[in-house]
Amino acid sequence: MNASKFTDAQKSFLLRQGEERMPVVEICRKAGLSQATCFNWKQYAGPLPDEMRRLTPARE
Repeated sequence: MNASKFTDAQKSFLLRQGEERMPVVEICRKAGLSQATCFNWKQYAGPLPDEMRRLTPARE
């Protein structure tokens, strides 16, 4: 599995834009990611970047 080119803080920022009613298509276009990736990140929508690290599985 490839490592993400986005930091946890960047993911959190993009998800918060979605919570502020910015269209997902617009967010994805500006960030250069697919809509599928954005929807996969929705599971991390609530927590802050420090809390996101605890939720992501540890890599070997």
